[in-house]
Amino acid sequence: MTKLDDINQLLQAAHDNLAAGNTRAAHQNCIDVLQIDSQHPEAHFLLGVNALERKDLARAKTLLTIATKLAPQRIRYHLQLARCYALQNSNHEALLALKAAMALANPSAFDLDTMGVLLSRLGKHAEALAKFQEAIAKAPENIEFLYNQATSERINGELDAAEQSLQKIIQLQPDFYRAYSLIPELRKATADNNLLAAIETQLASPSLNPIAHLHFCHALAREYEHLGDRQQAMQWLHTGNAQRKRELHYHVEDDLALFQSLQEQCDQHYFHQKSHGYRPRSNQPKPIFIVGMPRSGTTLLERILSGHSQVTSLGELLDFPITLKQQAHTPSPLVLDEETIQAAIQLDPYRLGETYCQRLETYKATTPYVVDKLPLNFFNIGFIARALPEARIICLRRNPLDICLSNYKQLFAVNFSYYNYSLNLEDCARYLVAFEQLMQHWRSVIPEEHLLEIEYEELVEHTEAYSRIALNFVGLNFEPDCLHFENNTAPVATASAVQVRQPIYKSSVQAWQHYADALQPAQKILQEAGLL
Repeated sequence: MTKLDDINQLLQAAHDNLAAGNTRAAHQNCIDVLQIDSQHPEAHFLLGVNALERKDLARAKTLLTIATKLAPQRIRYHLQLARCYALQNSNHEALLALKAAMALANPSAFDLDTMGVLLSRLGKHAEALAKFQEAIAKAPENIEFLYNQATSERINGELDAAEQSLQKIIQLQPDFYRAYSLIPELRKATADNNLLAAIETQLASPSLNPIAHLHFCHALAREYEHLGDRQQAMQWLHTGNAQRKRELHYHVEDDLALFQSLQEQCDQHYFHQKSHGYRPRSNQPKPIFIVGMPRSGTTLLERILSGHSQVTSLGELLDFPITLKQQAHTPSPLVLDEETIQAAIQLDPYRLGETYCQRLETYKATTPYVVDKLPLNFFNIGFIARALPEARIICLRRNPLDICLSNYKQLFAVNFSYYNYSLNLEDCARYLVAFEQLMQHWRSVIPEEHLLEIEYEELVEHTEAYSRIALNFVGLNFEPDCLHFENNTAPVATASAVQVRQPIYKSSVQAWQHYADALQPAQKILQEAGLL
């Protein structure tokens, strides 16, 4: 057997072991290859992929960079390097690696889909959809590719096309649960056109996995809500959310500790320290932060502001919390925890603000203002105010019971632990009480020119008046286009992607009254806290 035969045999074993999850054996296979040929690109590549699987991003970046230099014409090498950078939240470097891959000829359907996923993650949603469409053209019945195309169509406002893609998925693979939970967002169920029977068939499967169960329960709840049976809708929400909470062993006290830690650490002394934050240069965009409880109307305000000629929305950015986490150098995998809060109060606010603004530059916005709409940045209001004294923060407020209901009904990302409170109505209420106490704390320690609070109900009822208030707070004059946000063609990657394609509507105001009996446990907690 020749050395080439040995290498090929070892590489095949490495591929097989990686596919089976045997990362240690795959690693040894690649090491054996490199002992024969120290410059073998595939061995470096597979070692890099192996490191990615083990979440060792620093090592993965080194190995994948070597692979791309040894074999610069291999698309997948550049794509995995881009993926590594994206996982590190190094968006500029991820885009450069992705562009290197996109410049190469003859991408496979898998390559094209991967390009779409990365482009979407980097906020290039129109370009992402084009890549998904190219992937489908080469592999028209690939379920994952179809689903990625459907979600991209939804983000880009192509709602009818998104529903057609999802219906095709169900025809091809009736147990593909992620399709069922999106369809109710895109069309209203009727007596003649609904998913009830199809979902109930899937729920009866003995091999149903826990995440599928959650998706199907939420989909059923949406369908019953459309059909006017709110009691059945709430029952299915209870069934799905309660099982998911049991699986996670979640305790809301863990989240409440974060609120308490922020109030204790970010006190008056913290804000009166002699240090200066960063003021963006004239050629850098000024950030407008929109924060608030999830489902409180943040996307509506974002669309209003981004209708202004001087404002670009960058969507829900993780850039500020990631910058904070990186500079805090805390070891936990959580972006925010008590240890990170304690470290963050020692950070140089100037450096924190400067690094964040440098990250904003990589998005290539051409307007003097940009919107950073990450609702959970309400945790970071104190750090933002010190690091960026010229930034403006707008917090959306909404009826507490409507927020509890809307959070409970929303199927948030299942792998993002910060939304686990939404699985239980009493947890929602306790979380909201902590949020209100934190906002009261921020108001007491932050100068009022930094923070504006707007009631969702007022924004809906008096849209122009409150749009003017928000624009004036930022330092901009009113423009009529701000009121026609339904004509804004910019992509929307949030849970409100469908709603904001419509003109202003008031049906979400006081929606809790339709579920008053089911909401009594939450209502009691909110009343005892003086929020009702």
